[in-house]
Amino acid sequence: SRPPTDEQGSGLSTVTSLGPPRSLVTAAALPAYHQDPFDRILVAQAVTSPLRLLTSDAVLRRYSELVEVI
Repeated sequence: SRPPTDEQGSGLSTVTSLGPPRSLVTAAALPAYHQDPFDRILVAQAVTSPLRLLTSDAVLRRYSELVEVI
């Protein structure tokens, strides 16, 4: 059987992207305070969402006030 379409009340919708996700573009533009690209992606996700990023890595605090060192 076919999966339900949005018209059938699945609650799902299709997202069309015309380029890379905004958080990845932001991550690529961040200064290289931190050498781990995955950590920069986490910071970029926090900044673009906006969400608070909780971390034990004090270096990441240099990127944004949304980064909180615990």
